[in-house]
Amino acid sequence: MALTFFSLFASALFLLTVFIFYNSSALIYVIVYAVISIIGNTIGGVLKKV
Repeated sequence: MALTFFSLFASALFLLTVFIFYNSSALIYVIVYAVISIIGNTIGGVLKKV
């Protein structure tokens, strides 16, 4: 649950900055940040269980 919440939260925050600071060509990075966030949370979840 926390994994998806944090990933969506990080992506939503970057999505807001795309329209303020960047142009629409930076929208692909919203997906990139979501994937990086999911990977980081998965690694952290695995290490926490160890």
